[in-house]
Amino acid sequence: MSGDIFYWRGQPLPFAPGESVAHALGRAGIAEFGPGPTGTARAVFCGIGQCQMCLVEVAGRSAEACLTPAPRVCASRRNTAARRRSAMTEREILVVGAGLAGVGAAVELARAGQRVLVIDRAPRAGGAVHRQPLPGRAAISSHAARWDRLIAEAEALPIDWAFETRFAGLDHGGTALLGGGVNRLMRPAAVVLALGAREAVRPGPAGRCPA
Repeated sequence: MSGDIFYWRGQPLPFAPGESVAHALGRAGIAEFGPGPTGTARAVFCGIGQCQMCLVEVAGRSAEACLTPAPRVCASRRNTAARRRSAMTEREILVVGAGLAGVGAAVELARAGQRVLVIDRAPRAGGAVHRQPLPGRAAISSHAARWDRLIAEAEALPIDWAFETRFAGLDHGGTALLGGGVNRLMRPAAVVLALGAREAVRPGPAGRCPA
């Protein structure tokens, strides 16, 4: 990878600043990302990271092409990221979601003296503020200015962050499983779900590209 080029299956492709993998591939005329479990083709479907139809491998880890910034990419068609389980870790408060709501909650909790861990499945904080910007342009959002102020506050506080990390749920004992490149267990005193609102995705035939 150099300058404004990334590689898809060994093929160099240009990208614009802020583009997602899916956006850059689409501009290059690449519509299919490889076969799904049934052997039929996979491609971008929902565009918001909900359908799992655009999973690619980014530096050895599973990622949604529609959410992952292109400059970080050397991608392949299959998800082959290794999964490992680490030792139990503990934080006072777990915040799931690093958008405006999640970061806002983390800031208030940290100000109140709580230990906070914020996780998000995306590679950076911001949520919808950064989602699918147009080629060559900064994020288009009425909340962008507010976000800049909020993230500056958060970075000045003792908040822990874990990106490309998913919240898999709580067991009956209150233990949370966090999935990512390394699976982790933690036992938070509380969980804040700041997942945001998304368009509903109507399911189609399993493992098929939309027409």
